[in-house]
Amino acid sequence: MATKLDIPTLSKWQSATSGGMLSKRGPMMKEVDKHIAKYHKATSDYGRNWEAGELRIALDAWQKKKGPKWASLARNSTQAVSKLHDALPAIKVPTEGTSAAVQDTAENLRKGTLYFLATSSTNSGIPNNIMEWASSAHATGQDIAGLVGKASPASVSSLCQSIKANGIYNPEKVPDPPATPGGVAAGVIGTLQSLLGKLGVQFPGEAAAKAVEWIQSQLTTLVSELLGGLTNHLALGVSVVRNLGKAAKAGYEYFKAKKLESGILSGQPSLVITSVGDQIMAYGLKGLKDVLMSLLMAGVSAANPAIGAVANAIRNIMSFVIRAFLHFLELYKIRKLITEAKKLLANNLHKKPKEYTKWYTDAIRDLPVLSCYCLAMPTTGSYFGFMSQVSNKDESQLTQKQLKANHDLFEGVKVKAKEFVKAHSVKLSSCDPVIQLGIDGARGVTLKIKK
Repeated sequence: MATKLDIPTLSKWQSATSGGMLSKRGPMMKEVDKHIAKYHKATSDYGRNWEAGELRIALDAWQKKKGPKWASLARNSTQAVSKLHDALPAIKVPTEGTSAAVQDTAENLRKGTLYFLATSSTNSGIPNNIMEWASSAHATGQDIAGLVGKASPASVSSLCQSIKANGIYNPEKVPDPPATPGGVAAGVIGTLQSLLGKLGVQFPGEAAAKAVEWIQSQLTTLVSELLGGLTNHLALGVSVVRNLGKAAKAGYEYFKAKKLESGILSGQPSLVITSVGDQIMAYGLKGLKDVLMSLLMAGVSAANPAIGAVANAIRNIMSFVIRAFLHFLELYKIRKLITEAKKLLANNLHKKPKEYTKWYTDAIRDLPVLSCYCLAMPTTGSYFGFMSQVSNKDESQLTQKQLKANHDLFEGVKVKAKEFVKAHSVKLSSCDPVIQLGIDGARGVTLKIKK
């Protein structure tokens, strides 16, 4: 059991650092107060180690703001700040050269992440039909909510037969697409097949290949169901179909241009944190729908509202298919990772810092739902915990400037991570009640205490 640090209770700390009747506690000192309270509420060595790290960062930030004179301020008249400063361990990125206590804390954090995964499961598997998933609230979002269930069975069947009669084609290779409902729908399917193929190249690996194969097999059903309610106007969309190639290219290059992996794999704290933040924004498809709509309507008269309705429906279907690809890609990956984590935990990977860091950074580089859960959960989401898992071996000591800058950056990304987890379609649950509480906390679920 780790030795409990000599940290005063919150009431004793606030009394000793009151600074006089006219003194007010600023935001930075209140941050110190917060982590002192959390330190004493922690029920495990793991929790106390985590809060000690957060407290060190908060205290260092206050001291840096006050400058070298902090020790002579009224706030330190009882030497309470000086004593706390001496009691807290220096924050280091754990490496083989750091103290045994720091290494022990880092090992517990690594073990916590492995245990979180090993005891977790996903909320769903692969459905029999894509419309089962498309009808769920998480899947539709703002993409296809207005299209699901709007077409009659007769319209869906008729459009499906018309698609088969026309044959699937790629509009980029057909200069004069068929101006029929089935022809327009067949062009949409051909474009989506091409888009998925390119996304499969952008995200290489077994999981991406499985996601592409499954969604491609469902496209005729998906497009027939979602465009079936617009059959009377669908032929007007032939001019929009001519622009599908440009829109699909934008959808593919949206991810290609991000180049997020290099930052995550760098091992440099600021680059890793920034890349995870960029990854969250990218997988949220921020701004993509506006780009798709502008390309689909390029050179097309917006005077006829029916054409606009068709273009909007096609845009939303394209956005949905990209979202579906990301969902099933992450679902395949995280299910495999859960199985892998059980073996790695049994084999004590957490005791091998270099091997663990390589495994962890490789896992999160294109799996933002995992990095977001790890950032948002109380058991894994401390700054110190994050640093101990992603920082490379050579970064043994952070300067005060780096420490504060990276911490502020980290806290901003952590807010985004919680929002991402709450909205994400892949939901995790755990057979361990303590881990489940952490998962609920990451999602922002309000805990109800039975009286």
